[in-house]
Amino acid sequence: MLNLLRGSKRAEPAPAHAPERGTEGSIEIDDQKLVLESWSYTGFLARDYRGPRRAGEDLQVSCNLTFKGKPLSFSCRAKLIRVDRESRKLVGAFIDLDPAAKTRMAQVLAG
Repeated sequence: MLNLLRGSKRAEPAPAHAPERGTEGSIEIDDQKLVLESWSYTGFLARDYRGPRRAGEDLQVSCNLTFKGKPLSFSCRAKLIRVDRESRKLVGAFIDLDPAAKTRMAQVLAG
């Protein structure tokens, strides 16, 4: 996930101390439901985005995540880090995440 935030296209394994990531879920942006390739405490990577948004924009998102069969839903603001029109992938970082949503996310990721 860090490589995506940095703009690197090469995947590297996460450090051993990094929190686990989920790969199931969706995110809604501007009435468009996108499938997630990856998500973590810090943000998300979505695919099949078609829209006018650009990197650097802040927007409201609704998340429906799953980790090891446990669902987690919340809404928050996110900052778009990368919008790739060619691959139609979108990388965003969660901002203003509600403390209750953070707690639920930690519980889900802890198993």
